Amino acid sequence: MQTIKYGVLTGLLVLMTSSLLPMAAHAASEENQLVLNYDGFFDRLEDLNESEYQDIKLAFYFMNQQGDACPVKSVRLQTQLNKMEVYYLPSGEILLPFDHQLDADKAAIVIEKADDQICGLNMRLESVILLDKDVDVTKAKSLISTFDLALNDLAGMMSFTLPDVVGISFKTAADETLTINNMIAGECKLNSCTLSLADLDLYQDKVSFSHSIVKALPHIK
Repeated sequence: MQTIKYGVLTGLLVLMTSSLLPMAAHAASEENQLVLNYDGFFDRLEDLNESEYQDIKLAFYFMNQQGDACPVKSVRLQTQLNKMEVYYLPSGEILLPFDHQLDADKAAIVIEKADDQICGLNMRLESVILLDKDVDVTKAKSLISTFDLALNDLAGMMSFTLPDVVGISFKTAADETLTINNMIAGECKLNSCTLSLADLDLYQDKVSFSHSIVKALPHIK
């Protein structure tokens, strides 16, 4: 078992990219258990526990070095006296709660892996609002502004070192190919379409996609 303290700089490096990067050091390949301090994750969740961030969330994913979900047997939060099971999804997302008592009790996140591949817990900003095939341009621009504000809040005094959120990426289900029906600008690849602020300015009212949007992510450059 390896206990890892979440590092601020490592977390900021994650947020500076549009892809997933390790948020904490990886467990050794021969170990099937990863233990992380909850307090660093709680601090990040607390940063976004404000009404202006109601449309987005900070999500945590247990991924391998190729960016695929790592198989998990169980996830729990454990203190000296208690433990509680934590829900996790096939996508690799681990649904960590925002809990002041767990922070005060110095809880640990214990992830039991299903195999010995090298995996790490990663974080990313993503939308939580419902999005359909037609996305309002004003809402898309609002999400970009919210992502940018959240990124700066998470970075704190280091925010001046970070790149800006210059656009937004919309994703559909992994087995679908996403395209823009009223294509004027933007770029689509596999199940994702990315539009910059300049691209959105070219659309009148909405961007119409071929499939319903599952989530939106910040495009950072």
